[in-house]
Amino acid sequence: MDLVNFQHLDLLLKDLNSFNNSCLKTFGISMLNMRSNDLTLIINLNRSRQSKLGEKQMVEFTWARHHIFDEHVATVFYEKCLENKEATVISVQGNPKSRFRPLPLSTINMQKIATSKLRMDSHRVMEVAEKLYNKGFISYPRTETEIYTRTLNLEGLVQTQRQHPMWGNFAVELLEDGKFLWPRNGKNDDKAHPPIHPVKLATKDGHGLTVDEWRVYELVARHFLACCSRDAVGFETIVKIDIAKEIFQAKGLIIREYNWLEVYPYEKWSGNTLPLFDLHEKFIPKEIGFKQSRTTPPLLLTENELITQMDKNGIGTDATIHEHIKTIQERQYAEKQGIYFKPTKLGYALVEAYESTGSELWRPGLRAAMELNMTEISRGNMTKEVFLNGCLDQMEQIFRQMKGKETTILEVMQKHYDGVNMGTDIGGTGVGNDLNGINIEDCRPLK
Repeated sequence: MDLVNFQHLDLLLKDLNSFNNSCLKTFGISMLNMRSNDLTLIINLNRSRQSKLGEKQMVEFTWARHHIFDEHVATVFYEKCLENKEATVISVQGNPKSRFRPLPLSTINMQKIATSKLRMDSHRVMEVAEKLYNKGFISYPRTETEIYTRTLNLEGLVQTQRQHPMWGNFAVELLEDGKFLWPRNGKNDDKAHPPIHPVKLATKDGHGLTVDEWRVYELVARHFLACCSRDAVGFETIVKIDIAKEIFQAKGLIIREYNWLEVYPYEKWSGNTLPLFDLHEKFIPKEIGFKQSRTTPPLLLTENELITQMDKNGIGTDATIHEHIKTIQERQYAEKQGIYFKPTKLGYALVEAYESTGSELWRPGLRAAMELNMTEISRGNMTKEVFLNGCLDQMEQIFRQMKGKETTILEVMQKHYDGVNMGTDIGGTGVGNDLNGINIEDCRPLK
């Protein structure tokens, strides 16, 4: 969709053809994360002590208030604790904890896991998954479904993995030791395809797979077996102490049954173990610490996080999200530095130019509403005509909002490109004629 034809941008980016609605929203999500920056003072107090049993184990207690943004107030609390160092154990609680097995694998979740754990970009993940599907190793890789229907023979699929040299023993335990459990249900079901799962066995060296094909197959197979296993089980201990009427606590975790974590190296579950503490026990902490720090700007988004935000904001579908991410890089709105996406000079310039007109065209809301309404059409809750008229009304409003502001847009963008003549003459064949010569009614489709 060509929203505005910025002819002078050829000086900045020769292959920039249009400001696509979807990819601008994708880029806008990364900008929203990038532009948040607020420096504040944080105070943390920590407590540590040696183990009561003498094994030199250090335990860190964290302050129940977490932090205070006023240094003077925090100092008062700190000095109060220094003057009254004796700690009293006021609570010792033990609770069973579970680490839930993963949900059945949808396309979006496969992309998120692969980008973060395999360090493979989402577009490549989908290329590889398509090849595995065409070779018959995995099921159809474009699906929103996170629910297995009872008509699928999942135990039969587990059976195909019994001979695998890496996780065959785990598959055998599921089938022969009574550890198989039907996968839990997610929220999404596209009613067209099941969750992504292995269809037949493949090994690292014996089935002609490339390195990337093997890595994606391994992820799919291990994820499937993890779904059919039981939750991991642990026991968490929480100890609370009182020092000068200030509360601190420490947590410890013991894992009793790893279950699905045994076959799934992409997730870890660990925690500190605690020595024994008795209720009402008193002790003097070995150290009372006073820590000052400042909040830092949020990190740039990783591809995993970008996919999560796009899905949350309704930008793209399971089959198109990776294409939007590829597009914002090809059009040089953002670039990937290591695992992070960083807005480019052009990206910053575009966002500030849109903001200068009062337009929120780069934010995700408009596109998300379109995607949602198209879903409503597919469900029979909205007609095409109502949807189309609503979209055209929105586009007309945006057009009128931006019409006549071409000079402002170019001036804002010029700030990012010192030494490049953007050209602010909007007469003749310039940008001004492109907008001012258009009758908005001519843009509406014929009845």
